[in-house]
Amino acid sequence: MTIEQANAFLDSQMKRYKESLSHGHFSIKSRSSIEATFELLYKEYQRQELPNAETQKIISNIQDVRNTVSENFVELKQSVSEGNTEIKTISQYTTKRDREEEAEKIRKIKLKEVHTQKKVSSTSFFSRNNENSLFRLVWEQL
Repeated sequence: MTIEQANAFLDSQMKRYKESLSHGHFSIKSRSSIEATFELLYKEYQRQELPNAETQKIISNIQDVRNTVSENFVELKQSVSEGNTEIKTISQYTTKRDREEEAEKIRKIKLKEVHTQKKVSSTSFFSRNNENSLFRLVWEQL
């Protein structure tokens, strides 16, 4: 039996009791006992009342908070997603920059090696020419 059905039954029985009471069928002692029984049953099967203005206001505030939390959650989720994208972009940039720096170091090392080889080669060329020049001078003088 639902609460509505129980209340409908109690209402019909209360109506019958009041009719019988008006005819004087119950003693004062039995009346108080019957009324206490009805009171107890009505409390047990209490009707759910419609929310009053204060309750409506509380429910409205709770819904507002819920909506705000949902909106904030969506914004937070979006911010985290954008942050992850930015982190990936920074990571890609850093990786690219590291590769470029490494390539630049290798290029400088090779450039130094080439420069050193040219210097050694030019030094040995000049020394050979100097020797040859000295040798020529000596030969010519003889």
